[in-house]
Order: sequence, then structure tokens, then C-alpha cells
Amino acid sequence: MIGVASVIAMLAIGDGAKQIVLDRISAMGTNLLLIRPGQPNRRGVGGTVASLVPEDADMIAELPNVLAAVPELGGSVTARFGSSDYQTQATGTSATFPVARNWPVSRGIFFRRRT
Repeated sequence: MIGVASVIAMLAIGDGAKQIVLDRISAMGTNLLLIRPGQPNRRGVGGTVASLVPEDADMIAELPNVLAAVPELGGSVTARFGSSDYQTQATGTSATFPVARNWPVSRGIFFRRRT
């Protein structure tokens, strides 16, 4: 009886963990593809430098069946107001970010890139 109860408990725990993973993946978007460059200053195939530029996102956006291509650059920053500093994370991206991630903006606007 203890053995049967143990097997049932383990299956329930496994199913719960599986559902948590599936929920997290679904929250990211099931039709989302991330493309990341190679390490900085590393050579790619044929001696080319492996890097991406914003124009690469523009070219990807023109491909068929692509809803949005969004360049992103993130990192740690210091936000300063008056004499107070706060360490936080910031992401530089484009106005198509909410479309690609299906995250509506509740307040504010995106800056536009100068041409």
C-alpha cells in the first residue's frame, strides 16, 4: 500500500512540474524565435565576425510569415533621480516589442528611431 501511494504521489508531482514548465513556455509565446549573436570579438565561419545590427531585424521583418522582428539590447543600469541611485535592468528595443511579445503597453509610448 505504501509503494502504491508513493508511485501515485511521484506521478502527481511529475505532472505538476510538467504543467509549470508548459505554463512558463506558453507565457513566452509559442511562436517566438530568439536569434542571438555569437560572443563579442569572436570569429564566425569563414573568418566573419559574428554580430547582429538593427538592420538585420529590419531584413528579418520583411520575410514572409514574420509578424515582427525586434532588436533588443539589455543590461544593468543605474537609474538616478535627484541624489538617489538605483541599480536595475533596462532593455533597449523598438516599438514592435509589444506586438512580438504580446505584452500590451498600459501607459506611455515608445521612442521612435530617427531616420
